[in-house]
Amino acid sequence: MNQVKDLYSSEEEDDEQLDEGLSAGLPSEILDKYCISPNVGKYEYARESDMRGVNFAVGRWSSFVFIETRPSRRQQALLDAVLQGANKRLGHVSSMLAPSFNPLHVSELGSPLPLHVSLTANFDFGSVRELDNFAKMLQVEMLQNFPAGPLEVTFSPRLRVYDNIEHSSLFLALDVAAEVKSRSISRLCTLISESLDFCRSHEPTERDAERSSAWSFENAHLSIARCDNSIITRKYAHQCHLSPTAATAALRSYRQELANLNRLLESMPLESEVLDELKFQCSGIKLTKERANIWVPFASLG
Repeated sequence: MNQVKDLYSSEEEDDEQLDEGLSAGLPSEILDKYCISPNVGKYEYARESDMRGVNFAVGRWSSFVFIETRPSRRQQALLDAVLQGANKRLGHVSSMLAPSFNPLHVSELGSPLPLHVSLTANFDFGSVRELDNFAKMLQVEMLQNFPAGPLEVTFSPRLRVYDNIEHSSLFLALDVAAEVKSRSISRLCTLISESLDFCRSHEPTERDAERSSAWSFENAHLSIARCDNSIITRKYAHQCHLSPTAATAALRSYRQELANLNRLLESMPLESEVLDELKFQCSGIKLTKERANIWVPFASLG
């Protein structure tokens, strides 16, 4: 019987082997390919009189640039604890208005997910060639005009709630430390903007301008949790369509409610030990292209 037993691994041994395989991780080339859901929104439908009223698709290639981090198991546990404390603290605002945030570092099925610090808002290109040229130009800019070596991203003790441009989702975030914003993030954003201006043939659209005005390197942050369909966002969505006057009042009330949430978070600063464990280093940035990420490295110290 012992000989037969030796031929078969136990359930515990199988679990250990699985854990070892998962901890080894996948190559970044695999992780970056097909990591984004298909985006049919890149096609806009236009109608022209000489087409006899027939709709046809006009391509639009959207992208944005970001710093990515993949939290370790220890960092995931810390983020869970931070999120639990934040949800409890925000519950003091009102049982009715309090948003309930869900973690971004793990999927609904329990798979680990990367987190990112956005370096731009979403922007559009008129052709895939423009997007390719932008990626190439950005790679040159990073190698030639950004300091060599890894960039250490650290955080301030203050948690904040941000929203998206449509005011439909709320995000709980760690603010990037002020010195990192002023020293490194601002420089990255300048190089990205110069590359974008050089490669994009058309003037920024009204949509681009609206996105850019809502984003600034001074607000650079790492989103760690998300809340969709909250009472706060649903109330604004309902009131903003009633009339121009009601929309103005609704936006004012919405902003005030976000400010109230952030005042509550100010009373629970994160400890320095937690911040020290959550900091990370990156040796490059990424940009999205269709369903994949493109890696843009910094120059190496060697």
